[in-house]
Amino acid sequence: MTAAFETLLKSDLEDLQRGLLKETQEGHLSSTDVRDILSRCSNLHFPGLITLLALGARTTDHDSQTPAFPLTHERIADTLSRLSAHNAPEAETAKRAGQLLLTGQFFGDLAEAFAVIAHTVPGLPFYIADDVRALPQAPTPLIQAITRDLGEIPSAIDVVIQDLRRDGTITSQPTVMTHTMRAIYRQATARRLATTIHSLLGNESIRLAIIIFARSKGITISQEDLDQVRKAIDPSAPNLGELLAPGYRQLSKRYGKDQAIEILKQFAV
Repeated sequence: MTAAFETLLKSDLEDLQRGLLKETQEGHLSSTDVRDILSRCSNLHFPGLITLLALGARTTDHDSQTPAFPLTHERIADTLSRLSAHNAPEAETAKRAGQLLLTGQFFGDLAEAFAVIAHTVPGLPFYIADDVRALPQAPTPLIQAITRDLGEIPSAIDVVIQDLRRDGTITSQPTVMTHTMRAIYRQATARRLATTIHSLLGNESIRLAIIIFARSKGITISQEDLDQVRKAIDPSAPNLGELLAPGYRQLSKRYGKDQAIEILKQFAV
């Protein structure tokens, strides 16, 4: 976990820990349960993080249980068709959502998720790269990371550096640039990370992928829930909207302690 993500999580984890310790005192949780829950919540992958926050942001008490299913091409296509019955997304939006769900990197750490998002949905601005733009020249570790991703192709490396330094996007990438994104992610501030997450939640392919991921775990979240998450993440006061603890409470209320912890395991890297 980077310093930026640790900062974003800090107040949310503290709030969650206070609630868990109260449950321990009341005999509902063991100290081992508390450590396990906090550990999982400290290592959430991107779709798991947003799903949990969406549960915490929920303003209605609709039934969140649906049959879980594996994320295969067939099941993703079937779920897309069901979701699209009344409000069909554009074909390219749905295609990109499916591509994200079928890549392992989407369920890696945030740097891996951001890398595969940048590759699958090109042209998105990644505000964690803003500090790179402010430097007089690209830092050596970043150039080395780009070289690891692209190999010794000076023209390709120059294009990516120009993209990053111009507007924070990577529009020309023949491969998933995990090393590059990890180098950018490591130097990001909490404010830049919050702004990036806020921005990504405005993209329909990403939102659709998260909704389908949640359904694959037996959980229904809505576009309105994601709107509330996006609104709650305030880059000017970087945190995750104080939604983590309410999200876990919703999970525990709906599924019970044991299954909630099992689902958290599936939400974590």
